[in-house]
Amino acid sequence: MPKTGLVVGVPPHEKDSDIIKALAAAKRKLGGSSDAVIAIKNEAGAIYRYAVINGIHQEMHLAERLEDLGLLDETEQGARRPKGVWTVFGRGRDLSLKGILAEHQASKR
Repeated sequence: MPKTGLVVGVPPHEKDSDIIKALAAAKRKLGGSSDAVIAIKNEAGAIYRYAVINGIHQEMHLAERLEDLGLLDETEQGARRPKGVWTVFGRGRDLSLKGILAEHQASKR
């Protein structure tokens, strides 16, 4: 299982036990590549857990399992990544006009 940890003071996702199972099931490919940090958000959209994975193979397996839990790779949709984080899994961005305008306004502050 990848090295994982919690962000102190941030409530976990209600499916955290399933997320831990998904992390354990995402096997590292022999040889692999460089390590990368991923972040996982709770229902409120706050990053509460991180994990260190190894390469695209392990990330793809993890993404499939997390999608089944309703967590999407937000970076595929152009979301901003926190510094030092490769991928952020969360509920996804609101791509409606209202959601895009709200995101745009928030980025101006």
